[in-house]
Amino acid sequence: MSNQSDLAELYTTFFDRAPDAGGLAYWVAQVEGGQISLAQVAENWLTQQSEGLSKFPASQTDAQFIEAMYNNLLGRAPDTGGAQYWLDQLQNGTISRDSFGLTLINGAKANTSTQGQQDAAMVSNKATVGVTFAEKGLNELSLASAVVKSVTADANTLSATLAIIGLIPSVTGNQSAAVLNSATQLLTKLTTLITSAPAEVADAATYLNSLLSGATSNTNLVTLLTNANNLLTNAATDSTALDNPASKGADAVVVATPSTGGSSTPTPASLTVEQYLNQFGTLTGTVTISDTAANITSAAKTLAASSNKISSIKASDSGTILLNAKEFTDISAAKLSDVDNITVIDTAELIFVQLSALTADIGKIDHLNVAGSELLVLTAAQYTALGSKLALAPTGTIEIKDDTMTAAQIAEYGVDFRVSSIRVENQVLSKLQYKAAKDKLNSNDTIIVVDNTLTESEVLTLGADGKVDDIGVSPLTISVATFQAAGLSCARLIRSISKTVV
Repeated sequence: MSNQSDLAELYTTFFDRAPDAGGLAYWVAQVEGGQISLAQVAENWLTQQSEGLSKFPASQTDAQFIEAMYNNLLGRAPDTGGAQYWLDQLQNGTISRDSFGLTLINGAKANTSTQGQQDAAMVSNKATVGVTFAEKGLNELSLASAVVKSVTADANTLSATLAIIGLIPSVTGNQSAAVLNSATQLLTKLTTLITSAPAEVADAATYLNSLLSGATSNTNLVTLLTNANNLLTNAATDSTALDNPASKGADAVVVATPSTGGSSTPTPASLTVEQYLNQFGTLTGTVTISDTAANITSAAKTLAASSNKISSIKASDSGTILLNAKEFTDISAAKLSDVDNITVIDTAELIFVQLSALTADIGKIDHLNVAGSELLVLTAAQYTALGSKLALAPTGTIEIKDDTMTAAQIAEYGVDFRVSSIRVENQVLSKLQYKAAKDKLNSNDTIIVVDNTLTESEVLTLGADGKVDDIGVSPLTISVATFQAAGLSCARLIRSISKTVV
C-alpha cells in the first residue's frame, strides 16, 4: 500500500469523501518527509481540523461515534457484537477515538471471514477511487462525497465510478462547473441504481466505460453526462433501459460529438423519448416523438421545455398521457394527437392561469381534472366551454360565479354534481329553480323567488330561508299569524305584488 492509499482510506473514514487534490498532496508530503505519522494525521484531523470536529463533535456518544465510522468506511452499521466490543475498548481506554479509525481500517483488511472480505473490498475500492479523484486534480467537495458513495465491494461499481471520473478532463481549466455538476449527478444516479436495481450495475459499468473509450476532445461532456444521467434514471425502474449497453454508449458518444466533416447529424423522422433526450443536443430540425404514454408522461416537463424541436407527439399504446396545465399549453395542442387519451390535471389556481389556452384546445383533452381540494371559480361561459371534459378529484370543488346567468342555468347547475356552489347577484328564480339550486346558492348573494303558484306554507318556508332576500307572489291571501311568523312584515315580501293579510 502507498501513502496515497493509506491517506485516502483515512479521508473516507473521517470525512466520508475522496481526498481533494490539494489536501492529499499536502499530507502525503508531510508523511513522506517524516514530519508526521499516519496515526498523528488521524489525531490531527479528529481534534484540530474543522471538518473532523464538525463530523465528530465532543458531544457525540461513543456508540454514535462507532456507528458513524462504520458507515463512512464500510457503508454499514456495526453488528451487535462488534459494536459492543468497540464500545468496551473505547470506554475502558484500551483505544482512543483518534486511533479507532486506523484500527477499524486495519481490522477490516485483516478479517478473513465472508463479511471481512466484503469489508476489505469496500475499503480498497473507496481508496482506489479516492486516489484517482485526487490525481485528476479535483478539489470539488460535493463531487468528492459522491465518489465514495458510488462504490461498494462489487467490482462493477468500482469500474463504473472510475469511468465517470475518467470522463472529467484532466486539465483543471476544462473542469467547468457544468461538467462537475453533471458528473456529481451521474455518480448520485449510479448510487441509486446500486440500491434500487443492483442487477443493472454491470450493464451500467459497460455503458459508462463505452462512453469513456469513445469520447474525444470534441465531445460535449455536459451533453454526454446529461444523457447518461437520463439513462441511469430510467434503468432504476426499467430493466430494459440498459440492454445492449456497449452499443448504447457508442451511440451516445456520436450524439454528443459534433461532426468534423462540416455536415450536421441528420434528423430522424421519429424518435422515442429516450432517443430524443439522447440526441437533443445535435438535432437540427424537428422530430416526431412516438413512445408509450407512460414514458411521455414521465418526460413531459422536459418535452414541454424543448418543444421547439418537436413536430408532434404520439402515444404508441392506449395508455393515458398525464400533463399539468402548463405542460399541455407549452407543448401546444397542435403537437398532440387527437386520438391519444390525454388527461390534464393540476391545481385550481394553475388551471385558471392557463384557462384560455385550455379552453381553446379543449378538443385535445379527454379529461381536465382539478387536483386537491382547491376551489376552481368559473363563469357560466367558461364552464360550458370546458363541458364534459371537466372532472374533479374527490375533494375538488367548482364554483360558478356569474351575475349574467339565467334562472334556467342556475337550476341546471343546481343538479350538476360537479358544481359545488353558485354565486349570483339580483337573480329572480321560480320556486322550482330555487329548489333545484338552493343548496349551492350563497346566503350573501341577492336571491328573489317570484312564483304565482306559491302556497301559503311555501311562503312561510321561504320567509325563514336565510338565502332568500325577497319573495314575490300574486295574488296571495295569508293569515296575520303566517305573515308575522314568516318575518315578512318588513321587506321580504315584494311590496309591488298584490297580497292580502286577513
